[in-house]
Amino acid sequence: LNLPLLLPCGNLRTDLLLSKLVENGFQVDACEVYETVCHPALAENMERALKADNIEYFAFFSPSGVNWVHEYCKAHNVSMDKWKLVAIGPSTRLAIEERGLHVFQTAERPSVEYLIKVLLNPSVGRPKPTGEIKVED
Repeated sequence: LNLPLLLPCGNLRTDLLLSKLVENGFQVDACEVYETVCHPALAENMERALKADNIEYFAFFSPSGVNWVHEYCKAHNVSMDKWKLVAIGPSTRLAIEERGLHVFQTAERPSVEYLIKVLLNPSVGRPKPTGEIKVED
């Protein structure tokens, strides 16, 4: 097979999609068409949002969003431990965990419906146990 495919992508893409396509017979031309950058008003927006002091959840849709909010919080001595952190998808979950933070829930799909689903029914987004559960006497 030689299936040509143009894959427009951003500067922060991982090679997972590219390698899976190649493994499945696609001849991929990945070209960078955009750059992911932090919003210039991040600090101002965060300050305004955090003044409300009634935030229970932080929902992250991308690893870069996790990175920028985490950097802001570190720079301003704001602990992220007081909020329930919700990840949209596994790569965002990993980004949260790599910063030593606890993920409250993970929505399995990047949609409003899945986000609402895990917020209203937290057991839906919990990861399945991977090992044996040991009961101590």
